[in-house]
Amino acid sequence: FDDLKQKQEKLRAEKETERSKNETVANGLDGLLERIKISHEVAGGVITLFITLLFMAIELTPVFFKLMLIKTPYDYLAENRDELIKAENGIEVRYDYYKDKVGQERHLIINHEADRLVYEKIKVTEIQKELTDYAIEQYKNREKKKIDENLDDYIKGIDTNDEKNDKSSNEDENKDKNKKANDEKDDDKKRGDSNNNDTTGEGNDQDKES
Repeated sequence: FDDLKQKQEKLRAEKETERSKNETVANGLDGLLERIKISHEVAGGVITLFITLLFMAIELTPVFFKLMLIKTPYDYLAENRDELIKAENGIEVRYDYYKDKVGQERHLIINHEADRLVYEKIKVTEIQKELTDYAIEQYKNREKKKIDENLDDYIKGIDTNDEKNDKSSNEDENKDKNKKANDEKDDDKKRGDSNNNDTTGEGNDQDKES
């Protein structure tokens, strides 16, 4: 009876030891990566591939469904809205109009409103140039006519204009000189007034002290 009891205690101790080991191993395997590895080992490659394809089908089904659909009224309304906006702003798009250096087809975008403004600016500039050239030509013809009619008067007029210019420049210089002289006189007068005020103030102070 004692032998049986000892064997029972021994088996119980071994069982407890194995349980503690199993708990330690289970705690070490607690994680998503470890669980995935164990599921691969248990299920095998075929089942794992099937599950992967199932998830891919679930994710890609909406995309394939959208690709198989035809255009809805909303798509046509959106395209019409975009085309109206382009037309209002003078934008023209010619799809697949030309090929680039690589050989890929590109769209040709024409901005009619911008082209119109550039064209107007160019034409206005050209007209201004033509008018300036015409005015210079007419002035030259008029001066030539004056010379042909009376050369002496034309030369005298030039001399008179030169004298007037010299006279006006001399008058300007005289005005500047007179202005400077008047400014200096005003400054001297202000200094004299200030000195007189100071002298008067000192005399008043002496009178009060006396």
